[in-house]
Amino acid sequence: MRKEEFLKEHQDLYSKQTSRSDFPSDFVFGVATSAYQVSFNLIPSTAPLHIVD
Repeated sequence: MRKEEFLKEHQDLYSKQTSRSDFPSDFVFGVATSAYQVSFNLIPSTAPLHIVD
């Protein structure tokens, strides 16, 4: 099935607006973020490469 055919056939999946009433009353929304960080020393002889989470 091609993408265009799928989207046309399942148009209701992405055209509906989501509202608070679509979820149970005790549902808790949350957010998160993540970043990969690498730090290093400019003078290699004084410290090794560090990977910081």
